Amino acid sequence: MQMIAPILPRLVSDTGLTYANSGILMSLFTLPGIFLALPGGWISDSLGPRRVGIASLFLMGIGSLLMSLILPAFLYTGRFCSGIGACVFVVVAPQIIAREFPSDQLGLAMGIFNTAVPVGSILAFNGLGFLSGRYGLVVPIVATGWFSLAAFAAFYLLYPEPHRSNDTPRGNTRLSGNLGTGIWLVSVVWTLFNIGLLAYFTFSIDHLTACGISSSTARFLGSLPMILSIFFAPVAGLIIHRFGLRWSLAVIGCAVSGLSVWLLYFSAGGHPVLWSVVLGAGISLVAPPVFTIAGQVVSPGRLGTGYGIMNTLFNVGVFAGIPLVGKVRDMTGDYRLSFALMAAFLVAGSALSLVSARMLSE
Repeated sequence: MQMIAPILPRLVSDTGLTYANSGILMSLFTLPGIFLALPGGWISDSLGPRRVGIASLFLMGIGSLLMSLILPAFLYTGRFCSGIGACVFVVVAPQIIAREFPSDQLGLAMGIFNTAVPVGSILAFNGLGFLSGRYGLVVPIVATGWFSLAAFAAFYLLYPEPHRSNDTPRGNTRLSGNLGTGIWLVSVVWTLFNIGLLAYFTFSIDHLTACGISSSTARFLGSLPMILSIFFAPVAGLIIHRFGLRWSLAVIGCAVSGLSVWLLYFSAGGHPVLWSVVLGAGISLVAPPVFTIAGQVVSPGRLGTGYGIMNTLFNVGVFAGIPLVGKVRDMTGDYRLSFALMAAFLVAGSALSLVSARMLSE
């Protein structure tokens, strides 16, 4: 998903895309999820995550390779194709984790699982940015395609079809046997959080370079929050495992992230490292509790449907939100209001988490 952000400056200069169009290209990855994440989750509940996961990863690889033809029609078509695969796989992956771990171990498992996105983002921000600067647009896009196909091969060879017995309820290990208020609340929190965060990752490198920071340093600063979350996310999972503070971590994480994004706008010309570190700590506190809550508020046999709801709302929000932030940048000529908008989404996620904690009596 983070392929566009590190090559954004080269993409704009080489293809003539506007910032708004670049935001659309970024969000086009999420468009299929608006329509397919929920059906994909239902199909995964019915057919099992192995078959659905294999097909999803294959589509991701083929779509990225199609983008390497560079022409706008292929860029948009390939991005859309990759999005079809990704929107379903991001439902399948946490479904597998939630199926394999009992409820009292799910927080720690999700903390470890959520290091995958930071690792991938670091590779994308630094590796793809370097490749685009050295070799142009085609090489990093092709590399992304082959990486996805390698993941497809690994998943096909290493993940067996789970026993259907895993779908049966395990006593009172889940908070609710049916879809209910909890999954909708946590889905909206996740949506608000990701609009602000992914908009920041999409446009932060461009903002930092415009402030006079070198491209390599800007890529490092853009990836620094993700680097730190590799270490902090398992800690958040351990806190959930030991103390059960799920919604509380989401409240703190969203609030700290919003404050950091806003202050990073002003510190870009001075000392942005501090607030990048704080942002890394903030974002680490959100994903583990969100995925844990989502895995606990629905029955094991409907996990795919539950995560499908979460990702449907996520995709709707990101598809609309990131182009909006880019449009504000085009209209104003700088990033002040864009960063304020990012921060507002994150703070809104914190407020809703607080309300949700009280509604669900955490």
